Amino acid sequence: FHEMSNTYFFAKLLTGLNLASAETNWLNGLYLSLFTFVGCWILARTLARRWPQAPAGAAALAFLLWPSVLVWTSGVLKDTLVLGSGAWLLALVVGYLYKEEVPAVPVQPPASAPAASRPAWLRWLGGGAAVLLLAVLHFKMRYFFAVSLLAGLGGLAAIRGAQRLGLARRRLAQVGLLLGLLVAGAWLAPQISHVFRANKFTSQLLKIYAHNVGTSQGKPHFEYPDLRPTTESALRHAPLAVWNTLSRPWLGESRALPYVAAGLDNLALLSLLGLSGWALWRGRGGRLPFALVLVLGLHCLLLAFLMGISTPNLGTLHRYRATMLPYLLLLLLQNDYAAGLLARLGLGNAPEPGRQPNQSAVPLSN
Repeated sequence: FHEMSNTYFFAKLLTGLNLASAETNWLNGLYLSLFTFVGCWILARTLARRWPQAPAGAAALAFLLWPSVLVWTSGVLKDTLVLGSGAWLLALVVGYLYKEEVPAVPVQPPASAPAASRPAWLRWLGGGAAVLLLAVLHFKMRYFFAVSLLAGLGGLAAIRGAQRLGLARRRLAQVGLLLGLLVAGAWLAPQISHVFRANKFTSQLLKIYAHNVGTSQGKPHFEYPDLRPTTESALRHAPLAVWNTLSRPWLGESRALPYVAAGLDNLALLSLLGLSGWALWRGRGGRLPFALVLVLGLHCLLLAFLMGISTPNLGTLHRYRATMLPYLLLLLLQNDYAAGLLARLGLGNAPEPGRQPNQSAVPLSN
């Protein structure tokens, strides 16, 4: 357990759940699944309230209804808490950063609502404590997921702060600000601890990769014969690693039922990737703010690289990907064509009739 700290931390959480469930594993699974459902539901509601013109069902389908996400993020699994804590954390941060993004006709809360009588400082204190607890939980459960998400949310906060000062209004400025912050963080982190040095990071990746290749013999997997523990080698393999994360196992790669199901899941994902690319080409990309799309897109890209370079076992890769997949699906389901499909399924609102193609894109001022 000393070298698997997230497993040790998860075991500690299970001791508390056992007190509440009388050591009934089904109840433990129910409690964990309910936590994740609440976090994902709050994120879906937050996005729908902040941007009512975006497809309301995108987050619901991505976080709550996608088959492989349901399979791998339900029950007594670390992945359950990884997804729940990350989604809930994203919902709270987005809610704070985009408070002014509200519907044109706001819903008037009841006069007796408890929040109406709470002082502003108490609401801020409670919200800050919730953000801190969720961030710690997310970090403890899978630290490299948390580092990526927390760094992205920090960059999003910086962009929103700059926008409130009248800066970073254009997309290029937002990209430059975010990349500048990430580069500065990448330079500062090794000065704080040797754990974050590039050679330490790449050697650890290769160590994990070599271990997983050794334990995957006789099972469906892929290999990188030329992978070396250097930054240059890791970057050279990055495009293939991302592709493997998004596409493997291919449909027909194995006749075993779990791999066939995973192949169908990947086929649907690649179809949405193609549809999203076509929509962007036609100027019908969606209504979410560019800064939020940029942060979540970089988060998905980084995690796809990390998983694809270190996890050659196809079954394990498909499981680990389930905690990143909802964020990617959320972005892929924002375009007008996907919104139309969601509307036909009763999960969203179709674009307004007669709207010009370029009106669906995110305004440059966002």
